[in-house]
Amino acid sequence: MGPRFLFLIILVGFTSGCSTTLKPCSKAGDTTWEPTIQGHMRCEQKQLRDGTLVNDGQFQQWRKNGKIALEGRFENGKRTGVWSYFDESGNKIIERRYENGVMTLPSEESRSKPR
Repeated sequence: MGPRFLFLIILVGFTSGCSTTLKPCSKAGDTTWEPTIQGHMRCEQKQLRDGTLVNDGQFQQWRKNGKIALEGRFENGKRTGVWSYFDESGNKIIERRYENGVMTLPSEESRSKPR
């Protein structure tokens, strides 16, 4: 393995959108959100015994303007805890709670007011 090949592997790792692996965040857990967000994602992942990679830990997604859009945590590829959604200016406007990948808040969502 030459230095050029190793450099390419490292470069792909840094530009893949995930902090710990070459697998995209969207392929290792449900990263969809309504309304749809277009932008860069960063996630933590772990490898299961069978070799499968799953999102596990902190997840963040930014808008194209660079402002935070979504943040939360995964546990074994499923959403857990509080997930926060931010408007175009980066103000938190919605919080949803998840347990084992299922939203536990009823349809009325916690809405935070901008400060």
